[in-house]
Amino acid sequence: MKKLISMALAYIMVLCLSMTAFAADTPAKNSSTINETEAMEIARWFIANDIYENGNNGWSESTVIENVDEDSGYYGNSYIIRLTANGQNNGYIVLGTTVSDVLIKEFAYDGEPLFVGLMPVSDSPLGVSDDNGLSVDNTAENLPYLQKIRSHPTPYTSDKDYGGITDPYKHVNETYGSGWTLKSNSTISGFTLLNMKNFDAKQHCTLTTLTAIFNYHRDNGYPKIDSDLNKLFNQIKTIATDKKYYNPDKNGTDPTKIDNLTTDIWSHYGYSGSGNNDFFFADTAAVNKTLKKEVDGNRPGAISFSSGYYGNHTVTYYGYKFYEKSGQQDKMYLQVNDNWGTSARYVDTTYIGSLGHTFFEICRVLP
Repeated sequence: MKKLISMALAYIMVLCLSMTAFAADTPAKNSSTINETEAMEIARWFIANDIYENGNNGWSESTVIENVDEDSGYYGNSYIIRLTANGQNNGYIVLGTTVSDVLIKEFAYDGEPLFVGLMPVSDSPLGVSDDNGLSVDNTAENLPYLQKIRSHPTPYTSDKDYGGITDPYKHVNETYGSGWTLKSNSTISGFTLLNMKNFDAKQHCTLTTLTAIFNYHRDNGYPKIDSDLNKLFNQIKTIATDKKYYNPDKNGTDPTKIDNLTTDIWSHYGYSGSGNNDFFFADTAAVNKTLKKEVDGNRPGAISFSSGYYGNHTVTYYGYKFYEKSGQQDKMYLQVNDNWGTSARYVDTTYIGSLGHTFFEICRVLP
């Protein structure tokens, strides 16, 4: 589906997708033009909001920026941001270069831009005048969002080393300077770590995560859940396959369907529990607050990453450690079973959930 739109950037909500990013010089906060790096960040916000509003029905967590071209045809000066997902064309976004103009000119989930190479229909780019022919200035609406981008630290990064941490105390002091001390920590008692290699399937990290979670809940008040781990895993696999949430020949389990799968598992065993996906957070502090609340409530859950150390992978969270240092915001290290082994690993949550960094999704499993 191709869409032509005239809208202010206010439509875009703050969320992040992990995509290819390039550092560039950042202009002054009140600059009237947009550079290539800023255009890519606007595109990320727009894509993330589209996923939030529409699910994976066009763009998804696998969507990445392939390249950026400049055009001076139909829309005047603009950037054409071409997108791919798993090596396949995933459409494009055309953005204007002037803050006062309508920024997002055209977008689609597949194919090529409609008007590339065509000359403008008039001396003014499409979208800068209203229906009465009066000049429209969107600076007041657009500039606050541009200022958020321009004040964000550069270069942008995919934070590839955020996971697989075995010694969080060493990591926090080596990464963020010495002087950090443990503030608080918690681990869900009785949670059994699992290794996906012990189950007969492919692309089954999410299925292993849910097996571990439901195995925990069986021992904590839900006795109708299968006690045999292989039987439990195979039942979860059957439900996921029958509901078309899981395809071993593609990418395994669709992360946006983990909540549906979780609810179906509860129902299969005769309980009214549910799953709830969260991938829309204001900042990292909100991420940490949510994860802490789940661990403190003895509710292990799933967290899926789109890139970096755990790219295209789901792990199980079941604990945390917070470190503090004078004059600094606390650092959270999420304790996880990464399904590649049965030893505790940690995820540094410092940048996940921040603009320009690794995209992720949490599924809270609610008895």
